Amino acid sequence: MSTANLVICEFCDAVYRRAPLQHGGVACCRRCGAHLYRGSRADLHAMLAVTLAALVMFVIANAYPLMMLSVGGKVSEATLWQMIVDTYDSNVSPIAPVAAATVFFFPLLQICLYAYVLIPLRRNRVPLAFIGVMHALRQMQPWTMVEVFVLGLLVAVVKLGGMATSTPETGMWAFAILTLLLTLLNSRGLEELWERAEQIERAAGGDAALLQPLPVEAADGPAPAPPSGETQHGSGGRGRASPLRASQLDLLACHGCGLVLRDTAHRAAGFCPRCDQSLQRRKPDSQARSWAFLIAAMILYIPANVLTVMHTSTLFGADDNTILTGVVELWNGGAWDLAVIVFTASIAVPLMKMACLMLLLISSRQRSMRWQRERTRIYRMVEFIGRWSMLDVFVVALLLSLVRFGILAEVKAGPGIVAFCAVVVLTMLASMSFDPRMIWDVRSSARPRPRAAEGTGA
Repeated sequence: MSTANLVICEFCDAVYRRAPLQHGGVACCRRCGAHLYRGSRADLHAMLAVTLAALVMFVIANAYPLMMLSVGGKVSEATLWQMIVDTYDSNVSPIAPVAAATVFFFPLLQICLYAYVLIPLRRNRVPLAFIGVMHALRQMQPWTMVEVFVLGLLVAVVKLGGMATSTPETGMWAFAILTLLLTLLNSRGLEELWERAEQIERAAGGDAALLQPLPVEAADGPAPAPPSGETQHGSGGRGRASPLRASQLDLLACHGCGLVLRDTAHRAAGFCPRCDQSLQRRKPDSQARSWAFLIAAMILYIPANVLTVMHTSTLFGADDNTILTGVVELWNGGAWDLAVIVFTASIAVPLMKMACLMLLLISSRQRSMRWQRERTRIYRMVEFIGRWSMLDVFVVALLLSLVRFGILAEVKAGPGIVAFCAVVVLTMLASMSFDPRMIWDVRSSARPRPRAAEGTGA
């Protein structure tokens, strides 16, 4: 049996055979409900068209102002890069590199690397340094926050409505379109590009050692069953045999490219023959690193909510706003919908994320068998929502750059926003360090004899 038709769930370590799916179908794990793969192959022509359109929108978004602000006959406007420079020149300069990386450098580099990969693949050629480029694309995806920045622009428009006349400009609309294009581009799994490069290498008869899966011998028993159908989340194995895990079948999945390998030696380290990524059965020191990042975030969460994040002064007075008072200001100004969004993203989400991570770390340490499927869903939710907490950081950076009217109106950032930015980054690092497969490790601790899953022949 070859591993080429196998897929391993990255959240619970369940093993499946790939089953053909209709266009648009999604195969889901029977045990934890996570998406495994899609039914359609990557359309390189469409992906390249989206990439080039995203590059055009990125240039427009950075060449034109984001919004225009007018107070008492004075006009102020700012581009993205002007916002970054003004933030660096202020008393909260540490957040400038974060804004520059997440909204400017990472999106631009991601678009350029996609174009670098797609143009040769479209011509049936594997580009030079393909492996390194693909690893870079995977690492940048969680840190590209254009969509969060666009929401920050909307919040800034509402916040400025009480002190000046704000008008969205071309740059803001270009960023909104760029968000849609990057969402379409990232919806395609990078594994599909790996498979496309593998097909090209095999057809060319070149050095297939880097791209071919290793052979695998038959395990003690039938192979695992395929996912039971597209867009099906299953019932977690209730009433039928549970899918076998990779550790039971001596299999190992590369975290970089998704290649499934045979691991009869149970090695703790090695390298993927396709992408040269270091192979690990579990993330090394997952518990220790997650706890370290989480404890640091919990400590900084207190000053992030107590200290001032923004000082606003106008002809009518001055205000020192914390995150919570900013939410109250939005609510009292009639923007209750944005007040709910800011409260959720800036106060509830970080607190809930830290509580959920603590629950996952403690329960996985105790090898608890309770609510394993639900805890896996909690982890996926934590991974998805973590980046949206950066909303307030972008809002403060925008106001710093836009409100520069001297005696008429002025905005200064406070130390609380630096602490809050650190909390967001640390909680993201904590969730990335946690290995969700530890939630399910209790099932394989006794290494039972593999059984055939439902619908599998001998």
